[in-house]
Amino acid sequence: MKYGEELTPVCGQRFHVAQRVSRIIDESSGRMITMKNPCITLEGMYCHAQYTYYSLLCSRRATPFFREIWLRRVPANEGAQPDIPTRPG
Repeated sequence: MKYGEELTPVCGQRFHVAQRVSRIIDESSGRMITMKNPCITLEGMYCHAQYTYYSLLCSRRATPFFREIWLRRVPANEGAQPDIPTRPG
């Protein structure tokens, strides 16, 4: 898994964690794959297909996966605020 250009517009925004994903289905083979490290999905976050040539005008509204290390948890003293995606690197 790598950080993609489609994730850049949400950097610095706040989202609630929707779920932790540890298994996915490989669409080409139909096999279930167990991830070595679980990923996170964020509520209301989906691919808008704005920057990547191969996904322009994508109508699937795919939910991107975030590595936990790519997210910054908002401190508890700021209330029940969501995680904030940060750009890796």
